Amino acid sequence: MRIELELLSTGSLPVDLGVLSPSKVLSLPIQEIEKLTVLVAGFPYELGEHFKVAQSDGGVDELVLCGSTNRIVSAGFRMNSARLAIHGDVGPFTGAEMSGGELEVFGNAGDCLGVAMAGGSLRVHGNTGDWCGAVHPGHTKGMTGGTLIVDGNVGSEAGAGMRRGLLVIAGDSGGYTGVGLLAGTIICLGRLGAGAGLEMKRGSLVAGSSGFLLPGFRPAGDADLEWLRIYLACLHRSGLPVPIDWERRPPKRFTGDHLVTGKGEVLVYEIIK
Repeated sequence: MRIELELLSTGSLPVDLGVLSPSKVLSLPIQEIEKLTVLVAGFPYELGEHFKVAQSDGGVDELVLCGSTNRIVSAGFRMNSARLAIHGDVGPFTGAEMSGGELEVFGNAGDCLGVAMAGGSLRVHGNTGDWCGAVHPGHTKGMTGGTLIVDGNVGSEAGAGMRRGLLVIAGDSGGYTGVGLLAGTIICLGRLGAGAGLEMKRGSLVAGSSGFLLPGFRPAGDADLEWLRIYLACLHRSGLPVPIDWERRPPKRFTGDHLVTGKGEVLVYEIIK
């Protein structure tokens, strides 16, 4: 069954869907869905006052958001099951703290995409802003599980404080990618921003290209390709533009940040001087 929520124009007012569970919406008839509460500019309204609700039969159970989706914030907040698809650009905190299910954005996403994500699958077919897969402001834990894929570019501090999981950036990343990384894997198919891996303790950061790394990183020869080939094969099957020669030649390996523990690694295919 497919439930479609079309957001009608609210001008410039943000529509907070953080209280809307996709699995709950999919279990209700249209009349009850229209009575659910959403927050518009911080004030509670019945969903039916701002959304057109439609239902259709389909092979996959999914909740679809469309219309003026760029006004939506916190879509998929703490979702733990079901499928949520967003057709259009979407605002900040999409997929924040999600622990299960599948969330797909056919457009760009705002800041704080998938912050504190613990599980599930989140993919954006576009660009996103700062703090993708990172920590909530004032907290210490970033991603602790799940898979987060961005088909385009990301802003600053992607994967900050990450502890587990997989973050994939098909384009370029902003500054300080993987800052405070504790564990997990970040793969950037494009160019890595400045300051990458600052104060990382463990984990792996893979990049197509990078400028000079921070002083806390030391050359450690070529990387082991075995585990990386498995990841790259999965990304290729997902339709991501993985360079063909990546599976044949090992990237350069750097250990660090030696100003902390030095047990992390940054793997780079091309150092740009």
